[in-house]
Amino acid sequence: MGRCVSGRTWRRGLSPLIATVVLISATIVGGVLIYNYFQESVAQLRQLGESVVVSVNNVFLNETARMVYVKVTNAFSQPITITGVKAFRDNGSVSTINLQAPQRIEPGGVASLTIVLDESTASTVAVSIVYQVDGETLESEPVKLS
Repeated sequence: MGRCVSGRTWRRGLSPLIATVVLISATIVGGVLIYNYFQESVAQLRQLGESVVVSVNNVFLNETARMVYVKVTNAFSQPITITGVKAFRDNGSVSTINLQAPQRIEPGGVASLTIVLDESTASTVAVSIVYQVDGETLESEPVKLS
């Protein structure tokens, strides 16, 4: 081993090599963690944007009945199947109107439903759509009737 000016012995070893390996490893691990974080964030944002857009218009047929026109837009990235409509009454009760023939809507597609509310559901103040995505049954936000 050689001597340095101060009289100490030079320690020749792998410390610069080990330091380089540690720094490169830390950089790779940090990069992988940041990549995973952003991948999860993007996936969550993508799911937040997926929904069903519902708009309604209603016409009174007489004092005890009205016809409700419902327009449903599929903003999901996969098909949905509309299975029913929930009617929210002013007294707080909720009734479900099941469709005889469920309607499938492709991504970006639009479907229209016409529902007649009679005496039993005449006090309805809002409606929501019951639909299925990937076998999971979901419900849209209630939309107030004017």
